[in-house]
Amino acid sequence: MTSKLIKALILTTVLCYGQKNWLENPSLKAQPDGSIPGWTAYRGTSGAPMHVDYENKISGKNSVWGEYYKGKVPEGREAGLKTPAQFDVLTENYFPFGIMQDVTFEKPTMEAVTFGGWSKAENVKSIRQYCIYLDVEYDDGTFDWGRQANWAAGTHEWQHALGLFWPKKPVKKISFFAFIRHDAEGKAWFDDMELFREPPDVHVTGFSTNTLAPLHMDGMQLQWGFFKNGISCTAKLLDEKQNIIAEESWNSRTIKWNVPNAKGAKICSITASDGKVERTFQHEISFRFDPPVNPVKSGYRIWIEDSMVNVSPLTYPTQDAKSTIDVELARGERESAQLLVTASNQAALERVNVTISPLRHASDKELSGLAKWERVAYLTRVEPYARHPDGIQEGQIWLPDPLLPPREFTVPKNATQGVWLTFFADRNATLGDYTGEVVVTIDGKTQSVPIKLTVFDFALPETFSYPTAFSIMDGWLFNAYPDGDKNARRRQAWDVMLDHRLNPDDISRTEPPRIEDLLHAQKRGMNRFNVLNMVPKPKGNPLWVCWSPVKDYTPELFQEFKTRLDPYVQQLRKHNLTQYAYVYGFDERSDEFYPTIAKVHQFIKENYPDIAFFTTSKMYGSLKKDPTRTDCYANDWYCPLTTNYNDELSETLRKKGHQVWWYTCGAPWYPDINFASVEYPFIEARLIAWLGYQHKVDGFLFWHVNLWKGPYRFDETTCYQPDFQWSNITGTIGDGQFLYPGIDGVLPSIRLANLRDGSEDYDYLTLLGESARSLCDQLAQPGSVRNFTRDHRKLRQLRRDMAQKLTQK
Repeated sequence: MTSKLIKALILTTVLCYGQKNWLENPSLKAQPDGSIPGWTAYRGTSGAPMHVDYENKISGKNSVWGEYYKGKVPEGREAGLKTPAQFDVLTENYFPFGIMQDVTFEKPTMEAVTFGGWSKAENVKSIRQYCIYLDVEYDDGTFDWGRQANWAAGTHEWQHALGLFWPKKPVKKISFFAFIRHDAEGKAWFDDMELFREPPDVHVTGFSTNTLAPLHMDGMQLQWGFFKNGISCTAKLLDEKQNIIAEESWNSRTIKWNVPNAKGAKICSITASDGKVERTFQHEISFRFDPPVNPVKSGYRIWIEDSMVNVSPLTYPTQDAKSTIDVELARGERESAQLLVTASNQAALERVNVTISPLRHASDKELSGLAKWERVAYLTRVEPYARHPDGIQEGQIWLPDPLLPPREFTVPKNATQGVWLTFFADRNATLGDYTGEVVVTIDGKTQSVPIKLTVFDFALPETFSYPTAFSIMDGWLFNAYPDGDKNARRRQAWDVMLDHRLNPDDISRTEPPRIEDLLHAQKRGMNRFNVLNMVPKPKGNPLWVCWSPVKDYTPELFQEFKTRLDPYVQQLRKHNLTQYAYVYGFDERSDEFYPTIAKVHQFIKENYPDIAFFTTSKMYGSLKKDPTRTDCYANDWYCPLTTNYNDELSETLRKKGHQVWWYTCGAPWYPDINFASVEYPFIEARLIAWLGYQHKVDGFLFWHVNLWKGPYRFDETTCYQPDFQWSNITGTIGDGQFLYPGIDGVLPSIRLANLRDGSEDYDYLTLLGESARSLCDQLAQPGSVRNFTRDHRKLRQLRRDMAQKLTQK
C-alpha cells in the first residue's frame, strides 16, 4: 500500500463527518507568503514560528509544522529573548510551538463541543501538553479552561485526536489551540483541525497501537473507544495490498484488540454503527519502537533489583547488576526485593519455579517470621497517558504492578520476568544476621541466589504511626465478587491493606463499618477510620456517593443523621474507638457549599464532640488566597492537594486546634510527587511518607484503591494480563487501582508494597522524633514538595542510619 493510498483512506475518515466545522481554514491552507488565513502562531513572536510543509499532509495542499525544545531559541526569535537570565527562568514555557484561532458564536448555546485534529510527531516527549486545547468563554463572562484531546508522544505518522465537551452554560467564544508546550518538547506537524457544535455519533476516539513484545514479537495491541454506549463495530487489519491480516467484531464502548501476529499491518479499518448511523474510519499503523538490546545472548541470567525500581519485561540486567539479596528490617516489619529472570532471544524458559530456604541465624535459630514469593504481573499501557521521564521506555507496552500467587511460570524469549520477594520478622525474632537462599528451578535445573537478612534491635509500634485514609469501597468489591459471604470478602480485602500498614478506610461510605471489623483492624494496627460520608442514605445500590447538592441538607436530613449516628457512636464509645473516628463530607466542594459545611460541622460538634469532621473542601485554598476570611474554619481536619499545601498556613491552623492532611489523586503530575499512575517511579509511593513527615502533615488521604470495571478477574495462569481495564483519569493510568481482582480474592501490588514501606519508614521517623526531619531534608528540599531525589540508594542509606540511631537509643 503506497503512502498516497494510505493518506487517501485517512482522508475518507476526515470527510465523513458531515457536520459543520466552525473553524476558518481547518485544512491550514497556506498563502504564497507562508501565512495561514484564520490562524496565528501560538504566543505570536513569543512562540516558535510556523513552517509550511507541502509533502507531509493529510488533505489539501500542506500541513504546518514547528518544534519546541526547552532551552533552545528558535531561529528568527533571538530578538524576543530579552536577557539570558529571563530565558533560564522561563525555559519550560518560552517559545512554545502551536497554532491558534478564536471562534465567536453569534448565538451562544449549550450544544456539545466536539474538537479534534491530526498530528505527526518526531521525538516528542510529553506528559500531557502535546494536544488540542480549548479555552471556553461562557456568555456570562465566566470561563472553562483547558479542555484537551491528546496525541501520543514519541515518533509516529499521522494520528487523530478527538475530544468531547458538554458546556455548563451557553458558549460565547472558544479559543482553539494545537500546540506542544510546557512539559512537552520535540517536532510536530498539524493538519485538518475540527470544531463541531454537536455531539459525535459513532466517531472513534483514542486510537493507538503498540507492540505486544516480548510476549508476541510480531504482535500488536490496538486500542480505541467511542463517546457513547450501544455501538457495534468491526475492525480489519490490512496489509499494503489491503489483504485482511485479522478481523474481529465487538459491542463495547472501549476496545482492546490483541493480534498475536500483525506482521505487515499498514491500516486498521473500523466500521462502527449505532443502528442509525454507520461510518468507516481508517487509521494508519504508525508506531515505531526501537527495543533495548538484551545482553543475555544464550540461556538466561538471574539478577536482583531494589523494590523501588520499575522493571518491565524489556528491562535487562546491566553488567554490574546485583546477584545477591540483602534485606534489612526491624522487628514487626516487612521488606521486599525483586528477583529477575531474563531469557535470551534464543528460547523461552519453561517450567520455572521458586523456593525459599529457611533463613538461619548464626546461632542456628530459624527466622521467626515469614519469607514468601509472588509473581509480578504485567498490564498493557494505554494512550493517552501522563508520561514520566523516569518511567518505562516509550514504546514498551507491558507495565509491572500486580502481584500474583506463587505457581510455576514461563518466561518468553527475550523477556525479563519478575519474582517479588517479601520478608517479615516477628516481634520476638532474634536480632542479627540470617542467611539462606532462593532456589530457582528452570526446566528441572536449579540455580541458587544467596540471601542475607539483618534484623535490627528495635520493633515497629503495634499501632501504625502513619495516619492514612485509603478508600477500599464495598460497591466495587462486591460488584467484582457478587457471590459468597460478603463480610468474609471484605475482611480478606481489609487484611491485605492491614498487611501493608495502611488503614482500610472509605471516605465515601454510606453505611458505618461493622464494629467487629473495626476491632479486628484496631488489633492489627489501624489508627483512623471514617464513620460516614455526610450525604443522604442512597436509594438502591449505587457503587458510591461522592457528595450531595446543598438542597439535600434539610432539617429532615439532619434528623436522619442523628437517628443513624446516635446508637452507632454509643457502640464506638463503648469500645474506645472514637479516638480513631471521623466523619467525612463535601469532597472538593467550593464556596457555595461553605454555609452548609458550617451547619454540618456545628451538628457534629454539638452531638459528637469526640469525633472529627474531615473534608477536602476548598476552604484551605480559600484561606491560602485570603487569610482574612472567617467562613473557612468549619473543618476539624483540612486536606488540600499536595501542591496546594503551605507550611505556614498549616502551622497556623494547627495552633487553632485543626489538623492538616494532604492528598493526591489523578493530579499532580511530574515534576511533583505522586504514585497514582502506574507510569510513575515506584519510589514515589514510598517517598510521599517522608515528605509528609518533613512538612508535619497530619495524615495522607487517597480516594480509591479498588476502582475495577465490572466482575473481571485475572487469569492467574499467566503473568501477562492484556484485558485488564485501567482507569484513565486525566492521563493518570491506574489511578485508584492499587488492589487487583484475583480468582479467590483481592491481590496486592508493587505500588501498595511501596506505600507499605513508606508507612514503615514513617514509623522509623516517628520513633526517632524531631531529629528525623533533618534526615528528610537530605531527600527533599525543605519548604518544597517538588524538589526531591528519586535515588533509592540514598533512601536505603538513610534508613540504615536511622536504624543505627534507634538501636543505640
